[in-house]
Amino acid sequence: MERPFPGGALARFLLGTGASALAGLVLFGSEMLDPDALWFQCLSVGALLAGVIALLRVGRAGQALSLSTAFALVQVGYAWTLPPARALAETAWGIVLGGGVFAAALVFHRLAQHGFPFGKFVLLGPLVAGVYLAATAVILVTHRRGTDALGLIVQYVLVGLVVGDAVGLGVELAEMLPGIRAASPPDPRAA
Repeated sequence: MERPFPGGALARFLLGTGASALAGLVLFGSEMLDPDALWFQCLSVGALLAGVIALLRVGRAGQALSLSTAFALVQVGYAWTLPPARALAETAWGIVLGGGVFAAALVFHRLAQHGFPFGKFVLLGPLVAGVYLAATAVILVTHRRGTDALGLIVQYVLVGLVVGDAVGLGVELAEMLPGIRAASPPDPRAA
């Protein structure tokens, strides 16, 4: 029988997503609310990252991986509405972003398990920015020569920094609330 969700998953998700959305609104204004704008990822990827971290922190690694995989599959599905060369690049982008967000959340979770109660968000921002850097490099393969590659890279890395730092801070603040605790670390003797 599967155990119920320990308290705190929802608080982590809401405060993480809310912090990312608030940071996006402060930095990018109402443009952050336009689904076609790059800055909308403060909301969409912010919710993904907050959800993955929330699930990891309550001991639901399988569901966290499923969430990242579902995000990547939605990106793949959307990509195939585009011309073929662009569809391949967008597919790779979605897979790199979904997998990278899961990996960054896993680092955040492991740091928390090893006794770092606060300050992990400072590392999470650059980790997510690195994921965006790798994903953007994949997308640039299909862009024309006249594309401002450096400008696009800088914009995506900025989104990664904002999303990672804001979500990490929101989750850490949630973990300071009374009654919020993480799942116990796995017992090495149980294996």
